[in-house]
Amino acid sequence: MTRIFKWPAAAGVLLIVAALVAWAVTQRLAGEREEGERAKKRGSAETPAQVSTEHGRTVLTIQPDTQARMGLEVAALKAAENREQMRATALVLSPQDLADLRSAYLTAEANAAKAQADLEVSSNEFNRLKLLHQEDQNASLKALQVAEGTMRSNQADANAAAQQLRLQSAVIEQRWGGVVAKWLAGRSPAFERVIEQKDWLVQVTLLAGSSLAAKRISLQLSDGSMVEANLVSAYPRIDPRIQGASFLYLVPARPGLAAGLNLLAQVPLGDVLHGVIVPETAVVWWQGQAWVYEQIGSEKFARQPAPTDMRVPGGWFVTAGLSPDQKVVVRGAQALLSQEFSYQTSEPGEKEEGEK
Repeated sequence: MTRIFKWPAAAGVLLIVAALVAWAVTQRLAGEREEGERAKKRGSAETPAQVSTEHGRTVLTIQPDTQARMGLEVAALKAAENREQMRATALVLSPQDLADLRSAYLTAEANAAKAQADLEVSSNEFNRLKLLHQEDQNASLKALQVAEGTMRSNQADANAAAQQLRLQSAVIEQRWGGVVAKWLAGRSPAFERVIEQKDWLVQVTLLAGSSLAAKRISLQLSDGSMVEANLVSAYPRIDPRIQGASFLYLVPARPGLAAGLNLLAQVPLGDVLHGVIVPETAVVWWQGQAWVYEQIGSEKFARQPAPTDMRVPGGWFVTAGLSPDQKVVVRGAQALLSQEFSYQTSEPGEKEEGEK
C-alpha cells in the first residue's frame, strides 16, 4: 500500500521539475530575444548608413533625419577659372630697413626745407638792400655785400640739402624699387601700413630664366593655408641662392606671417583653365588619396577622388572629375568615411573596388 502512494508523489515531483526547467528555458529565450533586439538597435545607432554597391561604386544610404543628426551639409561646387601654376620661393621682408631709410629721408627732407627757407630769407634781404643801395645810397655797399654773401652761402646749403634728399630717394629706389620710393616720398598710407606691420612686403624669386610677374599670386603658409598677394613692383635685389628675377608683393598681415619667414609661392602663368573650387572642408584623406563625397540622391552618397595638385585659398582648384553644380558634402565628410570604412572592415570577404 505504501508503494502505491509513493509513485504518484514521485510523478508529481517530476512534473514540478519539468515545469521549472520549461520556465527557465522560456526566460532564457526571452532574454536572448530582448538582448538581440537591443544589439540590433545599438548596431543601427552605431551604423546609421546602409552600404551597398551600385555601378561599381560604394554607396551610402542615409535617411534625412539621420543626416541631420550627423551634421551633414551639402553644397554645389562653383565654377572657377585659374591658370597653370609655377612654384617659386618667397621671403617675408623685415620693415626695419624701410624704417631706417624713412628716418634718413625725413631728416634730409627737413634739412632741405630749412635750407630753402634760409635761402628765401637771405634772398629777400639781399634784394631789399640792393634796391635801397640803388636809391640814393640808402644802404651801404658793405651791408649789401654781406647780404649777398649770406645769400650765396644759403644757396649752397640749399643745393647740398636738395642733393642729399635726392640721394636718399635714390637709395630707397635702388633697394626697394620705384613704387616703394614714391610711397615714402608721398606719405602713402600703403607705406605706413608696411611700417606698422599691418601689411608685409614679400620678395618672390622666380626660377632662373623666368621674368613673368603675375599681378596676383598665392602664398602657402606653414599651416597649409593660402593667402593672396598683390604685385607692387620689380625688386632690385636678387636671392643669391636662385639667381632669378625678384618681385615685391604685398600681403595683408595674419597669424603665421613674420619677417624672415620662407614661403612657397604659386605664380599663375599660361592659358586660363576652367574648373571648380573644392572647399577644404569637403576633402577627406584615405590611403594617401584625397576624396570627396558626392550626393547622388537625396539619401545617397558616393566617394570619388578629388585631385589636389593646385592649391588655392579655401581649398583646391580641380579641372577634371568634378563639375560645376555637382553637390558634395562640405561638412561631415569624415563621418561618412568612418561609416564606409566600418563597413569595409566588417565585411572581410569584400574589398574596395580597385583594392588588391
